[in-house]
Amino acid sequence: MKRLLLLIALLAFSSFGSISYAQKITVPCPSPLNDITDCPDTGCGKVDPHLNRQKNIRSLNGESEPMTIQQIRKLPDPVKGFKVGNTREKIQALGEGKKIVVVANAIAVRPGSKESCNCGLTTVANTDNHIVLVDRVLRIKSGETAKETLHRRELNSITAEFSPHVRLDHANLTRTNRLASNRVQWSTKGEDYRRIVFRL
Repeated sequence: MKRLLLLIALLAFSSFGSISYAQKITVPCPSPLNDITDCPDTGCGKVDPHLNRQKNIRSLNGESEPMTIQQIRKLPDPVKGFKVGNTREKIQALGEGKKIVVVANAIAVRPGSKESCNCGLTTVANTDNHIVLVDRVLRIKSGETAKETLHRRELNSITAEFSPHVRLDHANLTRTNRLASNRVQWSTKGEDYRRIVFRL
């Protein structure tokens, strides 16, 4: 399962995985730290500031470019020669920061957790929402449990993240807070039409 970041209602892909680490830095947390409005774009604690700044971009200018889930899944992951903590040139060469639009089926919405990009805050309003997206919903197999169905479908998914910094400027995105806090899942039982189509 690949992960990408939603920046406004359109999508700029980012955050490719890697098992290699460069040097992270320590950014002091602000005081007071009451909510996400107090949190800098670098986040705080032991951080990769380059990644966190990318996660916390609130909007992008220019036209969006259509892209499919399969095109995203075919991007290299991990990226050769890239280490967490490096500057982002190798990732940008693959398209990070480009504004794209994706039409997909959402099969689950989940709450995020505390992260350095969110300054370790933990409430729903101050953490990411994760939306699991697929381009097609596999049929339920006879005798398959809901958990097994969801797992099989997630093998071909990507995950979009709505960051709380982004939601500050895009009020409609706060609607995903309720879905995430309830851990909404579609297409895990019953008929295959139990899903939502998203244009992101």
